[in-house]
Amino acid sequence: MSKELLRNMFYSFVNPYVEYGLILWSNSNKGDTKLIQNNLKKVVRIISFKGHNQHTEPLFKELKILSYDKLKKYNTAKFMWQISNNKTPKCITNLFFKKDRPYGTDNLKFHTPFKKLESSKNSIIVQGPKI
Repeated sequence: MSKELLRNMFYSFVNPYVEYGLILWSNSNKGDTKLIQNNLKKVVRIISFKGHNQHTEPLFKELKILSYDKLKKYNTAKFMWQISNNKTPKCITNLFFKKDRPYGTDNLKFHTPFKKLESSKNSIIVQGPKI
């Protein structure tokens, strides 16, 4: 099978399940997302006809598929672009606070809220402005 066909199969049958709600649960504990990460690697090995101990980084590059971490960053960045361009409902946009006087040269000027709990540092409200 051609790489193009394999990649199309991945984006048709697997990717929608991985991306559904990714920005909500992707920033949870690493242990919680490890199962999804491992299954994504398993799928890439299967569609590439490789063994269970094959390294997946070259397979992701060969098939031009984003790995879990890159997919998470991409979707978070896409979400933050939607926030900064008012493409989301007001109730979601209001969760992110823009700085009154931005410092530096960055275009996205959001406050990163003070995080009291260890579990809150992985939330989209804290990770979104960083990415």
